[in-house]
Amino acid sequence: MTFLLYPLLAAIVYAVGSLLLKRALMQGVGAWRMAFVCNLLLAALAAPLFLLAAPPTPAALWYQPLIAGATFFLGQVFTFLAINKGDVSVATPVLGTKVIFVALFTVLLIHLPIPWTLWAAALLTTTALAVLGSGTKSGEHHKFFTTLLYAGTSALSFSFTDVVTQKWSPAWGGSGFTARFLAVCGLLSFTLIPLFHGRLRDLPKSTWLWLGGGAFVLSSQGLLLYIVLGHFGHATEMNVVYNSRGLWTVLLVWFFGGWFANQERAEGGGAMVRRLIGSLLILAAIGLVLR
Repeated sequence: MTFLLYPLLAAIVYAVGSLLLKRALMQGVGAWRMAFVCNLLLAALAAPLFLLAAPPTPAALWYQPLIAGATFFLGQVFTFLAINKGDVSVATPVLGTKVIFVALFTVLLIHLPIPWTLWAAALLTTTALAVLGSGTKSGEHHKFFTTLLYAGTSALSFSFTDVVTQKWSPAWGGSGFTARFLAVCGLLSFTLIPLFHGRLRDLPKSTWLWLGGGAFVLSSQGLLLYIVLGHFGHATEMNVVYNSRGLWTVLLVWFFGGWFANQERAEGGGAMVRRLIGSLLILAAIGLVLR
């Protein structure tokens, strides 16, 4: 089970990247331009994987990287919408619902039995969401539920991508499948250009530092996660461990939010404590998987 150290590392890196990108959004980058930059960078980082030897792939399987690339693209877009419209200390734990969908898709598409510990972990994740949403201020309900909708849609899209990656990767040589579906995601990103609120070249250098840094950090952990998933499988176990990103995000906001000009601590100690409790429930879910 040592491969689970990779999603744990990816979770910590994700928390850092999400705060970097939130700062870029605060400076007016916008979700569409951010998704475009992140997706193209991710496709570029994955391009060398095309050079790895892969078994001959039947031509009839051409649709597989197209489907995975399209669902990954949707997951990316809704992730950045969630971060843009809401608080990262809420959006990131909500993204953890992906483990529930992964468990369901694993049963439906791969027909693997899910042990009771994983279902219990999924239930803990759901409980964590209820804790995260409790105590929301009356004027913040719309913001919370918008974040919940965007992050939940992202979780659904990413979970499908994870499971079909586990199912289809062997025929494409593992990392070869990852490179192909990320290339599809990069191509689809050009459809976002008409939605831009301004040209990328007009962004100030200070904004590019946050955007470029966050895009590189987030893309690196995403690529690591899918390479490991393509080689080892175990999508449900990996996603439960990856859910610890909610905990790391809350801790980063609490202790280092000021460095990123993040204002979420201003919502009060009670809100941050609930978010911490919700994230700790997710950590308990990880303990069930490691058991």
